[in-house]
Amino acid sequence: MPHQEHTLSSDFVLTVLVKTRSAKDEVVGYVDDKLVVRLRACPEKGKANAALLKLLGDYFDVAPSRISMMSGHTSKIKRLKVENFRPLN
Repeated sequence: MPHQEHTLSSDFVLTVLVKTRSAKDEVVGYVDDKLVVRLRACPEKGKANAALLKLLGDYFDVAPSRISMMSGHTSKIKRLKVENFRPLN
């Protein structure tokens, strides 16, 4: 299982490496404790960040509004918090 930093209750924090201008939006998997994500969006005017939140919302089956960016707003490496996450058993 990938490394996850646990915060209060069922929230968790993860580190994401974003590769923009890709052929398709996809979650590649974990490499060196970072979730690698490819996005079609360009890193301009928050387009890639918005696409990232939507993709991860679908991936984790949570509303994108429950995912917040803690750091890395203008970086390829981002720290995100997923609130009230309930993993499938």
